[in-house]
Amino acid sequence: MRLFAAFLVGLSVSVCVAQTAVKTESGDLAGVRSGNVRAFLGVPFAAPPVGDLRWKAPRPVVRSATLLPADKPGSACMQVLSRSRLPWTEAFMVQNNASEDCLSVNIWAPAKGGRHAVLVFFHGGGFNEGSNSVAGYDGTTLAEHGVIVVDANYRLGVFGYLATTALAAESGHDSAGNYGLADQIAALGWVQRNIAAFGGDPSRVTIAGQSAGAQSVAQLIASPRAKGLFARAIMNSGPPVWPATSITPLPEAEAAGDRFTHAHGGSLAALRAMSAEDLMNAKDTPPRRPVVDGWWLTEEPGDDLRSPVGSDVPVIAGWNGDEGGTTVPNGKTAEAYRADAEKKLGADAARFLKLYPGNDDAQAAKSQVAAGRDRNYAVAALYADAYVRRRTSEVFLYDFSRVPPWKAHPEFGAHHTAEIPYFFGTLDRVKDRDYDATDRAVSREAVMAWVHFAETGTPGPPWIPARNGGGPFNVLGDTFKVESKLDSLRATFWKSVLSRP
Repeated sequence: MRLFAAFLVGLSVSVCVAQTAVKTESGDLAGVRSGNVRAFLGVPFAAPPVGDLRWKAPRPVVRSATLLPADKPGSACMQVLSRSRLPWTEAFMVQNNASEDCLSVNIWAPAKGGRHAVLVFFHGGGFNEGSNSVAGYDGTTLAEHGVIVVDANYRLGVFGYLATTALAAESGHDSAGNYGLADQIAALGWVQRNIAAFGGDPSRVTIAGQSAGAQSVAQLIASPRAKGLFARAIMNSGPPVWPATSITPLPEAEAAGDRFTHAHGGSLAALRAMSAEDLMNAKDTPPRRPVVDGWWLTEEPGDDLRSPVGSDVPVIAGWNGDEGGTTVPNGKTAEAYRADAEKKLGADAARFLKLYPGNDDAQAAKSQVAAGRDRNYAVAALYADAYVRRRTSEVFLYDFSRVPPWKAHPEFGAHHTAEIPYFFGTLDRVKDRDYDATDRAVSREAVMAWVHFAETGTPGPPWIPARNGGGPFNVLGDTFKVESKLDSLRATFWKSVLSRP
């Protein structure tokens, strides 16, 4: 394993020691330098999607005629700001303001010149919240290790995913929705055209994302519009399943959008005249998720593996050990757990309850955790199996099972998003966890896996790739190990359920 420098606390204006400038199509940027890292924050990559540009594909940014300050993040995209909620404390949540004028990137680059690999990260948040300004996404540590990090915003909620028949008619290609996906593609295009000015290599761009960001990565792999814009992909907590739960069928999305239009003035002009706050707070907003629109996304992620449409790139994909409980039968009591199994699984419930029994409350609680974990392993294994059978590139599966030491809330375990500070090397930005030497060793392993993957297309030893059938998993626990993770009976159950049309 390579030597790993001490983690930095992260960039803030107060610790900057020098200004640095770069010429881009957005303008001449006045960034900041701290130690061996240059940062350019809040850089616009597209025109503000406001007024008549609301619900349109992103337009090119207008170049600034004056020096453009790039020393603080831009606004988050429109969303309800909750600041924190357990288990996601401040370092995991948006802390700045929100605005429709939000299409910006934050860039961290090594101060030393060269042709550096690039990692473009898309945040999570269920396509309704999140921002590139979240403290845990600070790219300083990765840049210290020679990788340029680009954190990109994209439109969210009703602003990013409204689909109506009128929007399809005005689009020029009979599609609606997916404005958030279009923003992501626009950000990747901006990176291709501009990253060399920061010392980046546009032929070595890795796209990465967590949760909804990982689903976005799967959509970018599937999208014909994103082909050629990246060379590798990372999905944290988000390999797609069949059918894709994050995708809304276009007819359903348009019908819901048309009802929403009728209830709010009856025209696109009326909707575009509404304030951002009124739109965001409307109680009857339609589904706010990506759609298979025939333009930006022609097939569901996963289905693209059966055709030549999608990109063929190396992939890292995985889950955390204690996430996924809401995607499987659950309940606070054994009775509620069994009832939810009947509701969610129907004819498969009896077989499920033999594998994950709930004869009392304590047993039901343990079974929920085990079922969520096994379901996620099966999702990853199915995706890897389909990918390696139909592509030439490798897939590396991981399981993040290190439980962050958190005396106040040990019940959350290796929860959803817990891995982010480890992979970004931002443990010091999370003030309410009790990270120790073991956590820092795990983070070193995680950071260097991302660095090596961005540079070469493989996370390097001791990681091993998946085989036909899916698995094995590279486990980042208290120590690194390789495991199969699923026993045969549970694997057979989940693969049969998840593979069903």
